[in-house]
Amino acid sequence: MPLIVEQDSALSSVASRVAEEGERVRLKVGDREIAVISLEDLDFLEDVENKLDLLDALEALKEASEDKRLIPWEELLKDLGRNHKDDGL
Repeated sequence: MPLIVEQDSALSSVASRVAEEGERVRLKVGDREIAVISLEDLDFLEDVENKLDLLDALEALKEASEDKRLIPWEELLKDLGRNHKDDGL
């Protein structure tokens, strides 16, 4: 995530409110709105997103294991004339 450093007093005020008081601030810039949140909130949201991604992946694996039409990775590599050293994993 990019880090932008500004010396604007309004931005400094918002940053202080977020960092020191834990506020979540909504800013309107033209016709766009953005949210400014603490790093703790960002970390929490990213953890939630990662957990949801993991649940989706586990569900996909479960569905894939039940699908009898799937070809095992090793068999696919063999059919392509490759081995595990060539697969880039």
